Amino acid sequence: MLTCPYCARPSMTLLRKCFMGPEEAVPCKSCGKRVGVPWVAVAAAAPVALGIMAAVKLDAPWNIVGAIAGAGTYIAIQMWVVPVAGRET
Repeated sequence: MLTCPYCARPSMTLLRKCFMGPEEAVPCKSCGKRVGVPWVAVAAAAPVALGIMAAVKLDAPWNIVGAIAGAGTYIAIQMWVVPVAGRET
């Protein structure tokens, strides 16, 4: 679970954060205030695009390695670089 910027308790899962866009906000599971991701989350998807390009251009088994590396890098960026941001409405 990722930490809420308001109450510092668990707010959402990493999987939920990975599928969120910068315009979307969800209520924190602990305090109910709305949280989301900033616009930098869009740039975090670049490794996924590179992984897809590697999967298309490279021969096996490197195409699978490229796709997995792109997805793994995206998840790592979401976990350690992209913050959970408060959304005031």
